[in-house]
Amino acid sequence: MHALKQNPERSSYDRKIIQKAAEKADGTVKAVSYPGSFISEIYHKQEDVAWDDRRIISKKKNITRLLMIIPWMVMGGADKFNLDLLSGLDKTKFEVSIMTTIPSNNDWQYRFAEITDEIFHLPEFLDPAHYLEFVTYYIKTRQIDILFVSNSTEGYYMLPALRKAFINLRIIDYVHMEEWYWKCGGHARTSGMMGAVLNKTFVCNSATRKVLLEYFNRASKQVQTLYIGVDEEKFCPEKISSGYLYKTLEIERERPVILFPCRIHPQKRPFMVLEIADRIQQIHPEIVFVVVGDGPQLEELKGEIAKRNLEQSVMCIGRCDDMASCYKDAYLTLICSVKEGLALTAYESCSMGVPVISSAVGGQGDLIDEYVGKLITMRQKEDISLDDRKFEEKEIREYVHAISELLENKEWYRKCSINCRKRIVEKFSIKKMVENVENELDQLMHTENLEENKKKSQELQHFGYLAEEFYTLATALAVRENGYNIM
Repeated sequence: MHALKQNPERSSYDRKIIQKAAEKADGTVKAVSYPGSFISEIYHKQEDVAWDDRRIISKKKNITRLLMIIPWMVMGGADKFNLDLLSGLDKTKFEVSIMTTIPSNNDWQYRFAEITDEIFHLPEFLDPAHYLEFVTYYIKTRQIDILFVSNSTEGYYMLPALRKAFINLRIIDYVHMEEWYWKCGGHARTSGMMGAVLNKTFVCNSATRKVLLEYFNRASKQVQTLYIGVDEEKFCPEKISSGYLYKTLEIERERPVILFPCRIHPQKRPFMVLEIADRIQQIHPEIVFVVVGDGPQLEELKGEIAKRNLEQSVMCIGRCDDMASCYKDAYLTLICSVKEGLALTAYESCSMGVPVISSAVGGQGDLIDEYVGKLITMRQKEDISLDDRKFEEKEIREYVHAISELLENKEWYRKCSINCRKRIVEKFSIKKMVENVENELDQLMHTENLEENKKKSQELQHFGYLAEEFYTLATALAVRENGYNIM
């Protein structure tokens, strides 16, 4: 598209075609622009269309077709998991297709396009009221075997209707964390409520599994911890040259770097870093905190850094596509989040042999302990305000103490660094993650008892269009809450 716009001759030719077509337009057909923040038919009745069998696309024997429904394709931990998983699946056994459900620039589409041509950004060509019909059509005509939903509220609310329609369809989901500040549980809540129509739920840490079992009453055999993992070959300290951050920021090599890599968002508590930096500067003025990432609070954070005269101690480099080089120069990685599943940055840092100091939230304890860094008790109340900047003095002191210990106790630091890399290689590599997922998918296809699916499908059919109306009402609620986006 950019190349076409840069070609004056082609642009002129295109305008003439458009002008000629416009002369014939009589105004009886109204144009609809996609993507758009609209729902034209909120209470559209979902149609049970009898699709012509000639539309069905045949598949090879012993191939499993998997459809993943996700919100978008952008830079982030959840999206990196989706990318790593789909990239790693054995292409001789699995055929993959993807649908997204939230309007987005989808900056990472080019990366997913390397995996499959079957990518559908639903907001770009459909009114959300019609998503369910399109997904139903696609599952039937592509003979989808496994539906995999992750972080898509629209996808979740389609599940009762899809379970009703497809007895042989295995339905699974992946939950990254519970979020009590959003819809009293976030996607963990939705997964909990959908347990009756899901075949299996995977979670990225033991803490979220416990929440699903104890708070949302999911059956133990239905929920399994499946760690995200990291590419230990890409994030390997021996393969990366040092000096990237020092050159970029023009700082002395003698200054130890504490890395704060994340989306600059209230959930990550970026302003807590400034409190910590204020105290550390008094003890170790040579330390420099490097903030890596973009987000809604980045500009405000930069302003606060200047206001506190911390420009020489806290530096922001924005988004970076070479995180391995950032970790290579880091002495420590800092995570202050009020909520995490199990942070991708913790995996990456450990893989590079860089100890991690993290808030003790979510499943961080599955990876981080005193052998690879330090966990700090998170004392902020989630249900009061996610963006509360009155941080507990005791929590600040504990971060400062942990950083100082790792700076001053060189032998402990050395052992932590060795343990970091060892732990990733032994337990948290992408290779192991993909291997575990493939085993689970094979089990679902070959040992899953479909009698339970059939029973649930028949039960839902007794209630007419109730399952379809469930999706319609969820869409209507999204209009009331957000104007369009369900999130």
